Amino acid sequence: MITMKRHVFDLDNTLIYTDLLNNDSYNYALNLLGLATIVDCKRITRDVVFSRYPDLNSIQKNKIIELKQKYFMNNLKETIPNKSLIQLLEDQNVELCILWTSADKTRVLAILDYYKINNAFKKVLFSSKLEVPEDIVKICELLECGIEHLIFYEDNQRVIQDLQRLNLNVISVWSVNLTNDKDINELVVACRWTKRQNKDHFKVYFEVVFIGLLPLEESRSKIYLFS
Repeated sequence: MITMKRHVFDLDNTLIYTDLLNNDSYNYALNLLGLATIVDCKRITRDVVFSRYPDLNSIQKNKIIELKQKYFMNNLKETIPNKSLIQLLEDQNVELCILWTSADKTRVLAILDYYKINNAFKKVLFSSKLEVPEDIVKICELLECGIEHLIFYEDNQRVIQDLQRLNLNVISVWSVNLTNDKDINELVVACRWTKRQNKDHFKVYFEVVFIGLLPLEESRSKIYLFS
Protein backbone atom coordinates (compact mmCIF):
# COMPACT_ATOMS: atom_id res chain seq x y z
CA MET A 1 0.00 0.00 0.00
CA ILE A 2 1.36 3.38 -1.03
CA THR A 3 1.15 6.08 1.63
CA MET A 4 0.67 9.60 0.29
CA LYS A 5 3.18 12.22 1.31
CA ARG A 6 2.00 15.12 3.47
CA HIS A 7 3.17 18.63 2.58
CA VAL A 8 4.03 21.27 5.17
CA PHE A 9 4.49 24.75 3.71
CA ASP A 10 5.98 27.89 5.18
CA LEU A 11 4.57 31.21 3.94
CA ASP A 12 7.01 34.15 4.05
CA ASN A 13 9.76 33.79 1.43
CA THR A 14 8.63 30.25 0.70
CA LEU A 15 5.18 30.38 -0.90
CA ILE A 16 5.21 34.18 -1.14
CA TYR A 17 8.30 36.41 -1.20
CA THR A 18 7.57 39.22 1.23
CA ASP A 19 10.94 40.71 2.24
CA LEU A 20 10.78 43.76 0.00
CA LEU A 21 7.27 44.79 1.03
CA ASN A 22 8.00 43.99 4.67
CA ASN A 23 11.03 46.28 4.69
CA ASP A 24 9.26 49.02 2.75
CA SER A 25 6.41 48.85 5.27
CA TYR A 26 8.68 49.29 8.27
CA ASN A 27 10.59 52.10 6.62
CA TYR A 28 7.33 53.82 5.70
CA ALA A 29 6.36 53.75 9.37
CA LEU A 30 9.77 54.98 10.50
CA ASN A 31 9.64 57.86 8.03
CA LEU A 32 6.25 58.98 9.32
CA LEU A 33 7.72 59.12 12.82
CA GLY A 34 10.70 61.13 11.60
CA LEU A 35 13.17 58.28 12.03
CA ALA A 36 15.86 57.20 9.59
CA THR A 37 15.11 54.18 7.42
CA ILE A 38 16.92 50.88 7.89
CA VAL A 39 18.71 49.78 4.74
CA ASP A 40 21.34 47.35 6.01
CA CYS A 41 19.05 44.47 6.97
CA LYS A 42 17.78 41.63 4.76
CA ARG A 43 14.48 41.41 6.64
CA ILE A 44 13.47 44.07 9.15
CA THR A 45 11.61 42.81 12.21
CA ARG A 46 10.19 44.45 15.31
CA ASP A 47 13.27 43.38 17.23
CA VAL A 48 15.51 45.01 14.64
CA VAL A 49 13.58 48.28 14.82
CA PHE A 50 13.41 48.37 18.61
CA SER A 51 17.11 47.55 19.00
CA ARG A 52 18.01 50.23 16.46
CA TYR A 53 15.85 52.75 18.34
CA PRO A 54 16.04 51.69 22.02
CA ASP A 55 14.52 54.96 23.27
CA LEU A 56 11.13 54.37 21.68
CA ASN A 57 8.30 54.35 24.19
CA SER A 58 5.42 51.86 24.08
CA ILE A 59 3.13 54.30 22.25
CA GLN A 60 5.71 54.83 19.51
CA LYS A 61 6.37 51.11 19.21
CA ASN A 62 2.69 50.34 18.82
CA LYS A 63 2.34 53.13 16.26
CA ILE A 64 5.18 51.73 14.17
CA ILE A 65 3.60 48.27 14.22
CA GLU A 66 0.19 49.71 13.31
CA LEU A 67 1.53 51.80 10.41
CA LYS A 68 3.67 48.93 9.15
CA GLN A 69 0.76 46.49 9.14
CA LYS A 70 -1.57 48.92 7.41
CA TYR A 71 0.96 49.72 4.68
CA PHE A 72 1.69 46.02 4.13
CA MET A 73 -1.98 45.09 3.86
CA ASN A 74 -2.65 47.91 1.40
CA ASN A 75 0.23 46.89 -0.89
CA LEU A 76 0.01 43.12 -1.18
CA LYS A 77 0.48 43.51 -4.92
CA GLU A 78 4.13 44.24 -4.16
CA THR A 79 4.70 40.70 -2.86
CA ILE A 80 6.01 38.06 -5.26
CA PRO A 81 4.39 34.63 -5.57
CA ASN A 82 6.56 31.54 -5.83
CA LYS A 83 4.57 30.29 -8.78
CA SER A 84 6.19 26.88 -8.97
CA LEU A 85 5.58 26.08 -5.32
CA ILE A 86 2.03 27.45 -5.42
CA GLN A 87 1.35 25.19 -8.39
CA LEU A 88 2.73 22.24 -6.43
CA LEU A 89 0.44 23.18 -3.54
CA GLU A 90 -2.63 23.47 -5.76
CA ASP A 91 -1.91 20.05 -7.30
CA GLN A 92 -2.18 18.36 -3.89
CA ASN A 93 -5.19 17.05 -2.03
CA VAL A 94 -6.18 19.70 0.53
CA GLU A 95 -6.29 17.03 3.23
CA LEU A 96 -2.55 16.43 2.74
CA CYS A 97 -1.36 20.02 3.16
CA ILE A 98 -0.70 22.26 6.14
CA LEU A 99 0.56 25.82 6.36
CA TRP A 100 3.08 26.17 9.21
CA THR A 101 3.95 29.78 9.85
CA SER A 102 5.31 32.13 12.49
CA ALA A 103 3.83 35.19 10.78
CA ASP A 104 1.11 37.46 12.17
CA LYS A 105 -2.30 35.81 11.79
CA THR A 106 -4.08 38.81 10.27
CA ARG A 107 -1.33 39.27 7.69
CA VAL A 108 -1.24 35.56 6.87
CA LEU A 109 -4.97 35.40 6.21
CA ALA A 110 -4.79 38.52 4.03
CA ILE A 111 -1.98 37.05 1.91
CA LEU A 112 -3.77 33.72 1.50
CA ASP A 113 -6.93 35.52 0.46
CA TYR A 114 -5.06 37.79 -1.97
CA TYR A 115 -3.51 34.81 -3.75
CA LYS A 116 -6.72 32.74 -3.46
CA ILE A 117 -5.02 29.87 -1.65
CA ASN A 118 -6.89 30.21 1.64
CA ASN A 119 -8.72 26.93 0.95
CA ALA A 120 -5.61 25.03 -0.12
CA PHE A 121 -4.75 23.76 3.37
CA LYS A 122 -6.35 21.35 5.77
CA LYS A 123 -5.12 23.55 8.61
CA VAL A 124 -3.04 26.66 9.27
CA LEU A 125 -0.73 26.08 12.22
CA PHE A 126 0.55 29.29 13.79
CA SER A 127 3.76 28.82 15.73
CA SER A 128 6.93 30.63 16.77
CA LYS A 129 8.81 27.57 15.40
CA LEU A 130 11.05 27.70 18.44
CA GLU A 131 9.92 24.26 19.63
CA VAL A 132 10.06 22.31 16.41
CA PRO A 133 9.75 18.78 17.91
CA GLU A 134 6.51 19.79 19.65
CA ASP A 135 5.17 21.27 16.41
CA ILE A 136 6.00 18.06 14.54
CA VAL A 137 3.82 16.09 16.95
CA LYS A 138 0.92 18.49 16.29
CA ILE A 139 1.45 18.33 12.54
CA CYS A 140 1.45 14.52 12.53
CA GLU A 141 -1.77 14.52 14.55
CA LEU A 142 -3.43 16.99 12.18
CA LEU A 143 -2.34 15.12 9.07
CA GLU A 144 -2.86 11.69 10.64
CA CYS A 145 0.53 10.37 9.61
CA GLY A 146 4.04 9.48 10.79
CA ILE A 147 7.03 11.79 10.49
CA GLU A 148 8.38 9.70 7.60
CA HIS A 149 5.46 10.89 5.45
CA LEU A 150 6.17 14.62 5.88
CA ILE A 151 7.81 16.95 3.37
CA PHE A 152 8.64 20.47 4.57
CA TYR A 153 9.12 23.54 2.39
CA GLU A 154 11.02 26.18 4.35
CA ASP A 155 13.38 29.16 3.92
CA ASN A 156 14.47 29.82 7.51
CA GLN A 157 17.91 28.25 7.94
CA ARG A 158 17.53 27.67 11.68
CA VAL A 159 14.23 25.86 11.18
CA ILE A 160 15.72 23.87 8.30
CA GLN A 161 18.59 22.75 10.52
CA ASP A 162 16.17 21.80 13.30
CA LEU A 163 14.18 19.69 10.82
CA GLN A 164 17.31 18.06 9.43
CA ARG A 165 18.49 17.16 12.94
CA LEU A 166 15.22 15.25 13.30
CA ASN A 167 15.97 13.46 10.00
CA LEU A 168 12.93 15.00 8.36
CA ASN A 169 12.52 15.57 4.64
CA VAL A 170 12.91 19.31 4.03
CA ILE A 171 13.24 21.23 0.78
CA SER A 172 15.07 24.52 1.25
CA VAL A 173 13.63 27.52 -0.54
CA TRP A 174 16.01 30.41 -0.93
CA SER A 175 14.98 34.03 -1.10
CA VAL A 176 17.62 35.69 -3.24
CA ASN A 177 18.18 38.96 -5.03
CA LEU A 178 18.80 37.89 -8.62
CA THR A 179 20.38 41.23 -9.44
CA ASN A 180 23.07 40.47 -6.88
CA ASP A 181 26.02 38.49 -8.33
CA LYS A 182 26.93 37.06 -4.93
CA ASP A 183 23.43 35.64 -4.42
CA ILE A 184 23.40 34.15 -7.92
CA ASN A 185 26.82 32.54 -7.46
CA GLU A 186 25.83 31.01 -4.12
CA LEU A 187 22.61 29.69 -5.65
CA VAL A 188 24.48 28.13 -8.57
CA VAL A 189 26.94 26.40 -6.22
CA ALA A 190 24.12 25.09 -4.03
CA CYS A 191 22.18 23.76 -6.99
CA ARG A 192 25.21 22.02 -8.45
CA TRP A 193 25.95 20.40 -5.10
CA THR A 194 22.38 19.24 -4.73
CA LYS A 195 22.39 17.76 -8.21
CA ARG A 196 25.45 15.68 -7.40
CA GLN A 197 23.76 14.36 -4.29
CA ASN A 198 20.32 13.55 -5.62
CA LYS A 199 19.06 14.25 -9.13
CA ASP A 200 15.34 14.15 -8.27
CA HIS A 201 15.76 16.39 -5.25
CA PHE A 202 17.74 18.78 -7.41
CA LYS A 203 14.86 19.15 -9.84
CA VAL A 204 12.33 20.07 -7.16
CA TYR A 205 14.73 22.37 -5.34
CA PHE A 206 15.84 24.12 -8.49
CA GLU A 207 12.34 24.72 -9.81
CA VAL A 208 11.11 26.04 -6.48
CA VAL A 209 13.95 28.52 -6.27
CA PHE A 210 14.26 29.64 -9.85
CA ILE A 211 10.95 29.29 -11.66
CA GLY A 212 9.23 31.09 -8.83
CA LEU A 213 11.40 34.17 -9.35
CA LEU A 214 12.30 34.34 -13.05
CA PRO A 215 10.26 34.76 -16.21
CA LEU A 216 9.46 31.30 -17.60
CA GLU A 217 11.72 31.45 -20.65
CA GLU A 218 14.67 32.68 -18.60
CA SER A 219 14.15 30.02 -15.95
CA ARG A 220 14.10 27.34 -18.65
CA SER A 221 17.45 28.52 -19.97
CA LYS A 222 18.88 28.45 -16.45
CA ILE A 223 17.63 24.90 -15.94
CA TYR A 224 19.12 23.86 -19.29
CA LEU A 225 22.53 25.16 -18.22
CA PHE A 226 22.63 22.85 -15.21
CA SER A 227 20.72 19.82 -16.47
